[in-house]
Amino acid sequence: MIPGRGAAVLGLLLAASGCGTARPVETGLAASLETVPLPEDAAALLEVEGALASGRAEEALALAAPLAGRNPECARIPLLVHRSLGLLAAREALEEEGGEETRNALSTAWIARYPEGGKGLSGATALYARALFSGAPAERIALCRKALALEPSHYPALVLLGESLWRLGEVREAGRVLKRAVGLKRDLAEGWLLLARLAHEQGFFKTAGRHFRTYLGLRPFDRLAARDLLRLLVHELHRGAEAESLARDLLSRNEGDVDLRLDLGAALWLQGKHREAADLYFGILKAHPGEARAALNLGNLYYEVLHDEVRALQTYRWLERMPLGKDPHALLGQLLFVPTRIKKLRKALTAREGTVPPPPGSLGDLRPPKGPEDRARSGGER
Repeated sequence: MIPGRGAAVLGLLLAASGCGTARPVETGLAASLETVPLPEDAAALLEVEGALASGRAEEALALAAPLAGRNPECARIPLLVHRSLGLLAAREALEEEGGEETRNALSTAWIARYPEGGKGLSGATALYARALFSGAPAERIALCRKALALEPSHYPALVLLGESLWRLGEVREAGRVLKRAVGLKRDLAEGWLLLARLAHEQGFFKTAGRHFRTYLGLRPFDRLAARDLLRLLVHELHRGAEAESLARDLLSRNEGDVDLRLDLGAALWLQGKHREAADLYFGILKAHPGEARAALNLGNLYYEVLHDEVRALQTYRWLERMPLGKDPHALLGQLLFVPTRIKKLRKALTAREGTVPPPPGSLGDLRPPKGPEDRARSGGER
């Protein structure tokens, strides 16, 4: 059986947020929040983005420092700084202890660049920046609300507020705030991604799929989000053809990815392409002999769909001898229902054939049949 997580329930609430009355985003406001007026600063901002994209966090921070003081309204500068601090802390945490302490110290220094007390858009951006650099969710929420009191259409603050509310479990309010943010600016990619994940978490799977597609239309190269959509298509929406197309696209850039190949197998199964799915699972098992998920899926396919009792028994026996997998679904299979199925298959084969085949001597004993004669010898399809 292809695992799922249950049926969807009610959709997201689409009511307006209670964070103040926002006007539609004006071109000037969007430009002020995302760009800088001086050509030399605009060039420097591109350098910041390039350094960050290349993983040069220290360089990005150094380039951003003079920009912050000269462009107090621009919310993109503190956002890039925040991402740079996160990258720096993650890298230092891998190399040595103290990555989080480094980030906290640098965040404190950056907070000093954005003092409270300003008015209008620059005051709102300063509060938004302080919220970004704050590690406490409750403080982030309070600062974002202050920013929105000064500028109700400050959509970066709305996105951060929505995310912070979600982290604290304020799911309904988070949904309303994020809906308001993307209503102000339809190409607000981060807002759509958060809405997609929020909807997925709540079980609103069709809504999540729509939001993921909207996000990927804006950010087509975000492979992590594409993988999230793929899992949603396979396990919750059961849209095999769409899932197969997406899986093959992702595999074209990473053909050895086992998780993607397993998702492709599930997509083939959903469409009734059972023989292709069996070949794929067997191929994974050949390349990765310890991959319990592939063995379990192959055994289940033989047992539940192809009704090939001999190959199902041999695959389950093979799985029973494998080390316990880390995946919860495979682990439960190895410990619980696979032993039960082995007993049922042995009993059925003994009753029909008078005997059962010896345990598999090699992986070749699990190989999918090639044609009608091979299927007949193995117990056939019924």
